Amino acid sequence: MSTLALPASSSVTLYDFPAHVQVKALDLKREFEEIISSGSPARSRFQALSARHGKSVGRLYALLKSWQEEGDLALVDKREFSRFWDRGEDVTLPREFLEWAGGQMLGNQRKSKPAYRRIIERWREWKQTGNPRIAIPGYATPPPTGSRNHPDGWSYTNLMKQAQPPKAEQVLARVGSAAAAAHLPFLPGTREGVRWLEYVFFDDVWHDRKCKVQGYLDPVRILQLGCLDYASGLYLKFGLRPDLPRDDGTRARLQRRDMLLLVASLLMQHGYPLDYPMHLVLERGTATLSAAEAQMLYDLSGGQIRVGFTSMEGRFVLAWMEGSSGNPRGKGPLESWHNLFHNEQGSLPGQVGKDRDHSPAALYGSDREAVAIAKASLLLPRELRDELDGPYPSLDEALIQTHEVVDKINRRRDHQMEGFRQINLWRIRGTQADFQHPRDLVHLDKALEPHIEWLPVMESPWERGQRLSALTRVAFIPPGALIRFYEDSHFSLKVERRQAKVEITENKRKKTWYFGTDNPEEMLPEGTKITLHFDPQHPEYALVIGPDGLFAGLWTRQIARRDDPEAVARGIRRNQAYLNHTVASVRGKRAEYLAEQERRTSKNVDVLARADLIPESAFDDNASGRTIRSTPVAEGMQRVLEAHKKATDEERGRDRYLRDLRERTASQPMATPSPEEDGGDEFEEHRTSLADFIQ
Repeated sequence: MSTLALPASSSVTLYDFPAHVQVKALDLKREFEEIISSGSPARSRFQALSARHGKSVGRLYALLKSWQEEGDLALVDKREFSRFWDRGEDVTLPREFLEWAGGQMLGNQRKSKPAYRRIIERWREWKQTGNPRIAIPGYATPPPTGSRNHPDGWSYTNLMKQAQPPKAEQVLARVGSAAAAAHLPFLPGTREGVRWLEYVFFDDVWHDRKCKVQGYLDPVRILQLGCLDYASGLYLKFGLRPDLPRDDGTRARLQRRDMLLLVASLLMQHGYPLDYPMHLVLERGTATLSAAEAQMLYDLSGGQIRVGFTSMEGRFVLAWMEGSSGNPRGKGPLESWHNLFHNEQGSLPGQVGKDRDHSPAALYGSDREAVAIAKASLLLPRELRDELDGPYPSLDEALIQTHEVVDKINRRRDHQMEGFRQINLWRIRGTQADFQHPRDLVHLDKALEPHIEWLPVMESPWERGQRLSALTRVAFIPPGALIRFYEDSHFSLKVERRQAKVEITENKRKKTWYFGTDNPEEMLPEGTKITLHFDPQHPEYALVIGPDGLFAGLWTRQIARRDDPEAVARGIRRNQAYLNHTVASVRGKRAEYLAEQERRTSKNVDVLARADLIPESAFDDNASGRTIRSTPVAEGMQRVLEAHKKATDEERGRDRYLRDLRERTASQPMATPSPEEDGGDEFEEHRTSLADFIQ
């Protein structure tokens, strides 16, 4: 029987409800009357009635009994018109009791109903024993038993309605503040007004795929550490590291040195804005810096670079300040980018799924196939080993593929990010050529402008980044001051052939890089012992420390792809500059011999002239003396004299450059990390003035 009943004083009838409700109720009433008039109710009649009204047979039996006892209003759906009914629980409960009952519900980690049962049990125990220690707040004496074997108003439904805490409080008590934030008011963020490099988010992410690493049988997952500029939505820099097993059973994953290299390469490439602060938003896990490193960047930039975290209150907490922090929603833009990144990578080989429940059924077979191919490769010669094709890409292939995916995301136009401008691509009407960027209009013939076809599109994150960066004044930290960020990635060697050759073995594979400077005057002497600091995954440049421990310069990687004419031309110009410098140096060192040759030649020319064997018209009188105008001997002697003068000037200039470099460089070497403290994970705080870091 229904627990709902109309109040005695109510004058509500069936005809007070909407017409469609009346029709349904009267139709059901007529069928009930037919069933009753036909004698004993047949189950087949109720089954046919169930199909027409969409109610179970049991529910129809209950409605029939309620209709017989309560009348036509029992046929109205009470869930839709509950305001017309009274539950018979119009009992005012003490506020202290409701607060206490809500706390009992929050005390259960999973549900509220077990807490309700404990409340009833406590009431019964208090009523039986009268023990004041188990008294229920809000009542001086145990409340009397009502019609339903508990105090009036204490039904489960009523207490859930009046005492159960809101969803946010339940999640906060049972899970934590981070989960409860999802049930609190949402504050939409906006990138409107945010400037280039004003907020840069750092975080790590697991790839949803595996790769094969040379020297290891089992394929491994890939980890990525990167940073995103909030103003442009541009993914600025990133690095990869395979999840390799160690001999002690642990895994070699992302480390602090990866974060240090990422921050250093970001500042080396993009610098920091001068007209407003740059906020590096980190996390408490892998993507973080120590307080000393954060303070160092702050001091070196004159307070422009501020490293910190997002707090639960939404504030930005500096890394060296005390305060509550750790708001995972603070780096929501980067988490959203990671979701897009996973989607774009979904078609690449080596997929493992976003979690265990979504892993491909063929994953186990692919792993076994990869292991079998790795074992078979050990029996093959190198030329055949390279022809094997497994289900997973190599680490180098995965890096190339990741670069392609990141570039595709950075240049996408099919987005709805706010603050982005709309640009018009163009092409000549009637052609099937690709649409071009508006900047290419400067090369278009004015006569073709009336025939342009326009295509409005959204600007890409890369284009927005280019536009915003062009409006920003930036500065750069002196490279020598960032040596500390490269301490875990340095190589000691000697200068050979006027350059530095680095050979390393990474994941049992040998790699070779060459570093040098385009200016021969800046190159250190042959055989000089130096230390190079650079990022092995992105070796575009290297910071050089000389034998005296002082910063000696920034050398670029020497490489020229055959399909890059500009790079080939730069390489040729560099080699020619070094050749000219070498020739001039040789001539300078042979100055005495060349002067003797000049004296002997001049004497012979003078003798021949006195014998009238050389006409007077072959001589020129000028400020540098009397010279022969156009004979091969004269031209050779003239070149010798000019080369001697140039070599002398270059040697003097080189001496001045080295002397000035030593005077500008700090008198003591850069501070190095202390391996004895914190297992090498933290650096000893070094109180050094700003001048000590600047070259």
